[in-house]
Amino acid sequence: MDRIVQEAIKMVLVAIWEPYFAKMNRSFGYRSNKSSHDAIVGLTSGKTQGLLRAVEGDIPVRAAPPSRATT
Repeated sequence: MDRIVQEAIKMVLVAIWEPYFAKMNRSFGYRSNKSSHDAIVGLTSGKTQGLLRAVEGDIPVRAAPPSRATT
């Protein structure tokens, strides 16, 4: 059931945000038909002239909540 809910949420979010990201053509992580090679091409293209920053980020994932010891 969780997987179905996750997929439904993903479909809604992709429908909302994908047109924005496609227009900007500057978001490459975890998107279909995008790769690190596309990011390199984007950085070396003429559209990035004058830009001074590239941002990379990662969100750590916790596998399980910490256990609480009771004494």
